[in-house]
Amino acid sequence: MDREQPVAGGPGHAWVTGGTGFIGGWLVERLIEAGWEVTCLVRAGSRTARLEALGVRLVTGCLEAPPPCAVSGEAVDAFFHVAGVTRARSAAEYARANARTTEILFRGLGESPTPPRRTVLVSSLAAVGPTPAGVAPPDESVAPKPLPGYGASKREAETAALAWAEVLPLTIVRPPAVYGPHDRNFLPLFRVAARTGLFPVLGWGRKCLAMVHVDDLVTGLLLAAGTPAAAGRTYFISGGNYGVDAVAEALGRALGRRLRVLRIPSPLARLAGEAGEILWSLTGRTRIVCRRKVTDMLQPNWTCVFDRAGAELGYRPRIDLATGFRQTALWYREQGWL
Repeated sequence: MDREQPVAGGPGHAWVTGGTGFIGGWLVERLIEAGWEVTCLVRAGSRTARLEALGVRLVTGCLEAPPPCAVSGEAVDAFFHVAGVTRARSAAEYARANARTTEILFRGLGESPTPPRRTVLVSSLAAVGPTPAGVAPPDESVAPKPLPGYGASKREAETAALAWAEVLPLTIVRPPAVYGPHDRNFLPLFRVAARTGLFPVLGWGRKCLAMVHVDDLVTGLLLAAGTPAAAGRTYFISGGNYGVDAVAEALGRALGRRLRVLRIPSPLARLAGEAGEILWSLTGRTRIVCRRKVTDMLQPNWTCVFDRAGAELGYRPRIDLATGFRQTALWYREQGWL
C-alpha cells in the first residue's frame, strides 16, 4: 500500500488502549513498522494473538483505574487512547464506558509524576453530531450537537480529556465512519450486498456520508502525535464525503456486481431497530441493527471537512473509496466472512 507520507514523531515509546480492536490494531502495526516500542493496556481475557505476533508488550489492566504507566511514572513519548464502546444498551452505559473511563485515564495521566510527552484521544464525528439537510459539511469550529447516547458520550469524553489540556499536550481526532480489513461494523452491509445485490438506505433524501479507510486514519493519528503544533488542537481525519449512490457504486465494483439502492421507509427501519434490541436481549449478543444505529442512519447527513488537518498536519487521504472497498472485500473473502 502506498505510504509516501512519513510516519511522524518517532520512533519512541507508545502506549495504546484499544489495541485489540479494529483501529487500535492497525495503529499498533504502523507503530511497530516505524520502529516504536509499543505497550498495550488490555483487559484480562482479551484476544491478544495479533498483538503478541507483533512483539508488543502487554499490560493487563482496565480503564476504570489510572493507567499503570501513570502510577509507575514510566516515560511515555505518546499515549493513544483508542478504546471505546460503540454498541451499548443505554445512554448511561455509553457514558460509563466512554466518558467516565476517559475521565479516569486522563486524570491518572495528568497527575502522573511523568506525564506523556504527547496524548492523542480518538473521538468521533458523532461527538459533533449529524449535518442537517442543506447545511455545508462542518469544520472543527462548529458547535457540537451530538445525538444522545454514543455521540453524547464521545463529546463528554472530549470534555474530560480537555480538562487536563494544560498539563497534557493533547490532540483530539474525530474520525467519521471507519472501514477496512478487520472491521466488523461494515461487514453486514457487504454481506447483504453480496448476497442480494441490494444496497439498503434508511429513509429518504440525498444522504451523504463521510468515510475514511483505517490506514488513512492511522496516518492522521501519527501525524497528530508527531506534530508539535497539533497540541491543543482538534482535527477531523476523513477520506471524503460520499453520496449514497457513490458508495453503492464503489461497493458494487468491489463485489463484482451492480447494486440497486433500496430505500427503507423510516417506520420500517425503526421497527427493524426495535427487533434488533429484542434479539440483543434474548441472545446477549450485540447487534449492528439496533435502535441507536437506526437513529444514526436516519439522519440527513454525516459529513465533515478535513482542511485543518491538511493545512496543519500535512494530512491527505491516500486510499479512495473504490480501492478501499476492494481491499476490504478481498480481506473479508480471505477470512471466509463473505
